[in-house]
Amino acid sequence: MEKTAGILVVVFFFGALLWYAPLILNRIVSPPPATWIIGCSAVTLSVWSYHHTPGASILGNVALYGTATSMVITLGFIVFALVRDREWKVSFDPFQKMCLVIMGITLAVFVFNKDRADVAYWTTQVLLVVAYAVTLVKVIKRGVAFDSIGNWALIFMGSVAGSLPAVMKQDPAGIGNVARAVISSGILLACLIWYDRKTGFKRWKEEVVALKTFYIQNK
Repeated sequence: MEKTAGILVVVFFFGALLWYAPLILNRIVSPPPATWIIGCSAVTLSVWSYHHTPGASILGNVALYGTATSMVITLGFIVFALVRDREWKVSFDPFQKMCLVIMGITLAVFVFNKDRADVAYWTTQVLLVVAYAVTLVKVIKRGVAFDSIGNWALIFMGSVAGSLPAVMKQDPAGIGNVARAVISSGILLACLIWYDRKTGFKRWKEEVVALKTFYIQNK
C-alpha cells in the first residue's frame, strides 16, 4: 500500500508538470515567480534538512521529493518564459518583493540553525507556506482564477497520496510536510475554483483547449 501511494505521488506530480509546462510556455498562465523562487529554495533546503533528521526515509516523505522535483523544473520553465519574453523585471509586484525579503530572513534563520536538522526543517516548512501565500494573495486581490486549476489539483492529489506512507511509517516530518501541503494547496485550489466558477469556468476551459492543442492537434 505504501509503495502504491508512493507511485501515485510520482504520477500526480509528473502529471502536474505535463499540465503546467505547456501553459507557462504558451503564456496561457503567468504564475507569480516569487512563489516558485521561494518554494524552490525552501523545498531544496527542506530535503537537505530532512536527510539529516533521524529516521528519515524517501518513502516516508515521498511528497517532499515530489514537490522538490516539481518546483525545480517548474521554476526553470517560468524563468525561461519570462526571459524569452523580456518580462523578468516587471513580474514582481510589491507583495512578491516583500515575500522575497521574508525568504531572506528565513534563510538566515536556517543558516544559523543548520546544525539542528529539526529546527532547520520546520523553518523551511514555514517558508513553503509563504510561497503558497504569494499566489493565494494574488488570486484574492485580482478576484480571478489567473493560475492553473489543473496544476494545483494534481499537486493537491499528490500531497493527499503522500499522506498515506507518511502516516503508515509514523514519520513526524513527513506528516508535517503533507499536512502543510494538503492544506496550502487545498485552500489555493478552492479559491481558484471559486473564482473560476463565477466566469463559467473560463480558466478551466482555456486550459483544456490549450493542452488539447499542444498535445494532440500539433502532432
